[in-house]
Amino acid sequence: MLSAPCSTSLCSSWCTPNFPGAGVHIKKPLARIILVWLCVALAAGLVVSSPADAAQGLPPQPFEFELRLDSMSGPLLTSAITDGRLLTAQGWLPLLGGSGKAVLGNLIWQLYDESGQAVSGHGKIRQLLEMGGQEFVSFAIPTRGLANGMYYLALTHQNAVQPTLAFQASRAFEVKQPVAITGFLVDESSQGKEHRPVLYEDQAPHIFVYYHLAHDVASVLIQLDVFDSQGKRLATRSAFKDRGPARKVSRFGIRLTPGLIGAGERARVTALLTAPDGSIAEQEVFVEIIGLKLQVDMPAMIRGGEVAAFKVMVPETFSPPYTMSFSHNPGLSFQYQAGLPGELEGVVRVAPSVATGRERVVMEVEDQAGRRAAATVEVRIEAGKTPLRPGRRPSGQQGGGGGVGSSPPPF
Repeated sequence: MLSAPCSTSLCSSWCTPNFPGAGVHIKKPLARIILVWLCVALAAGLVVSSPADAAQGLPPQPFEFELRLDSMSGPLLTSAITDGRLLTAQGWLPLLGGSGKAVLGNLIWQLYDESGQAVSGHGKIRQLLEMGGQEFVSFAIPTRGLANGMYYLALTHQNAVQPTLAFQASRAFEVKQPVAITGFLVDESSQGKEHRPVLYEDQAPHIFVYYHLAHDVASVLIQLDVFDSQGKRLATRSAFKDRGPARKVSRFGIRLTPGLIGAGERARVTALLTAPDGSIAEQEVFVEIIGLKLQVDMPAMIRGGEVAAFKVMVPETFSPPYTMSFSHNPGLSFQYQAGLPGELEGVVRVAPSVATGRERVVMEVEDQAGRRAAATVEVRIEAGKTPLRPGRRPSGQQGGGGGVGSSPPPF
């Protein structure tokens, strides 16, 4: 039997009706015997109201909604859901207010499991200004990730100003799939807590499928596959797994070596679970691998004889301290030091003798774990002014370091 909470937060007990979709309006908590009577009223589809309700704009008549499969025009739900199809709730809702009076109302959809706990990610709250009449309302429930068991969907209609004035209608349904996928993800570690659609090339993709078997299913065949963007299979793993503890979600996975999915590749990962009776559950996710590249902030043009600052951002997976190396024209010289976390900062000096043209600079950073990332930048060099004859300076210029237009280096 499905347990359901009473209509308002003022009720501290639980009703246990086998309701087919009826509702109950509870204005305030009464004695325990009256609460029991209200639960019976819920099962019978009765509504408790008073003349004061109309003054508050609360609809004096009950409302119901129906459950359909796949879409709002799909077939009515008449049996347990066995194939993870989309479930749509819909119906006409009597609105608050009327006779020229507007009332602010709340519409609260929430899915509950058979223990009365709200199912995360399966709820919606909508607030609207109501002025009587009716409105068609709907709510979609993906059942693919739901474990087997009884559920009920509740729609609560509240007076937003007086939330204790509320009416709730509910519909119960059962999910009974031989095998159900409750989670499928690619993570950076064996914890497997959340799907990460983007990983760095030095990270090992950990692929996990979480699943649940019906009580009469003893085993399942699981197959995981990884394909590149061209459809080539990069990795696969399959195995028969026996049923675990009753009502417990099980996990099956595979760890890929770093680099198996190339940098710049977006891989498709699939899971296929097959029960002994031939029933299947399948799902796919994608993961993109990005190369370990440095992000460099450096001027696009430097004049010969000048000094310019630059900044390098390293990949977030890197750990300090960092070692940096450069490949460049001998007329350029680089110095660097640690900056903010995940950054290096430095200066580049351009000798006055460097001719006008484009220079290619390759930068590489290595962290304490030996991981390397590189970047190639191009900078335009403008030849410096012709050096003055010894012993002469432009008017007002003092002696000191730096070339024409330069500033002292920060280190």
